[in-house]
Amino acid sequence: MRGRPSTLLRCAVLLVLILSVSAAAPSRPAGAAGTTLVYALISTGTSKIPAFTTTGEDTEVMAQIYDALLQVDAKSWKIGPDLATAYTTSPDGKTWTFTLRKGVKWQQGYGEFTCADVQFTWDFNKDPVNRSFWQTQASIVDSVTCPDPYTAVFHLSAPFQGFIWNVVNVEPSTGWVMSKAAWDKLGRAGYEKTPIGTGPYMMKSVTPNQEVAIVRNPDYWGPHPAIDEIDFKAIADSQTAALAVKTGAVDITSSDPIIATQYQNTPGVTVIAKQALRIDYLELNATVKPFDNVKVREAMRYAIDYPGLISTVLRGFGTPGYAGLLLPEHDRVRRVRQPAEHLRCRQGAGTAQGVRRRAADQRVLRYLQ
Repeated sequence: MRGRPSTLLRCAVLLVLILSVSAAAPSRPAGAAGTTLVYALISTGTSKIPAFTTTGEDTEVMAQIYDALLQVDAKSWKIGPDLATAYTTSPDGKTWTFTLRKGVKWQQGYGEFTCADVQFTWDFNKDPVNRSFWQTQASIVDSVTCPDPYTAVFHLSAPFQGFIWNVVNVEPSTGWVMSKAAWDKLGRAGYEKTPIGTGPYMMKSVTPNQEVAIVRNPDYWGPHPAIDEIDFKAIADSQTAALAVKTGAVDITSSDPIIATQYQNTPGVTVIAKQALRIDYLELNATVKPFDNVKVREAMRYAIDYPGLISTVLRGFGTPGYAGLLLPEHDRVRRVRQPAEHLRCRQGAGTAQGVRRRAADQRVLRYLQ
């Protein structure tokens, strides 16, 4: 068992070159027809197959190529339709039934998206032979059955309300769906070179450690993105990437709070900050002394200066997550730090040492529009 006595919810910070078209907003890429967006990432990633990567760089690219059953709206955080148009759950919470979108085509001519692809994706992630990074998330699913091509039924081993987050377009999840027909033909090596999805963009080329280029998918089932091509350039140093935005060498890059603050008033550059599912948290092993003592954990929670961390470490680009791994609107479970309570907890706790800090990066995708 692990305790998480403090969390800070970060903002996603982007540096954007001001052009005649907008190059950054939530959900879908968009811009003027015939344009190419140049996006600086720290690397070209490690894999473009969802089962074999957890890097943010791969996520940025895969989010444009693949779709999930459901998607998270980057403005409201509400979960809505994507490859599935609706879903229901059984009274016991163990059966989830998804109505699949009809007429969705796989890229590169691999036919129509159906339940067989959903079934294949979850079976693939569950199979220990494949060594999927999402095997743990997929293991809650006993089986996926297909009553017809446009209905996918998930049978869970136990009720799990959080399962909905395993079928959305937010990492970490098993949400992105792969093409069974493409995998059967291409295998892992071929799929790595040419990942096949149903999203608004498809792979054009990969030059390791240099560039990943994706182009608009002419058969995309949703609104066609207006930007023809997105070139992800590998620039490992964040200061160099920011300077490239300033000089016009690239159009957009993600940034840390320090660099964002430096460029806030730079002519020709816009800093865009949006609430994101990036969480910095203090994780404790509650089975190891002294953290098995609830008073120690309480003392640590009350001793943390959340507003101070936001203003100094994150330069104001964040929100205190007082309630643990919950979004700020959950006011009914939020507790306010009181000095007296902090002192009382500390007196009953002794000294806590050996705290390990770990950051979890869960990024809402497709914020280019």
